[in-house]
Amino acid sequence: MQEQAPPLPSGRPSGKVMPMALPFWKMHGAGNDFILVDDRTGGFPVDEPAFRAGLCDRRHGIGSDGLLLIQPSAVADIRMRF
Repeated sequence: MQEQAPPLPSGRPSGKVMPMALPFWKMHGAGNDFILVDDRTGGFPVDEPAFRAGLCDRRHGIGSDGLLLIQPSAVADIRMRF
């Protein structure tokens, strides 16, 4: 039986805890702010929408209007994934 993580202070279950170091920049302009992550190594969990939404959550995450990933590109220096 897998042990359930304790609930967050808001009462929501915390679910699966994935401790990881995530270097990022928080950029803003024209009234919007974004989390910018260097994902050129491909280590960011892009297939986990709940993780991405959690980062952008202003109460329980970093808080932003969106997430930008810097990724490798075959046709340019980098790819910006929004």
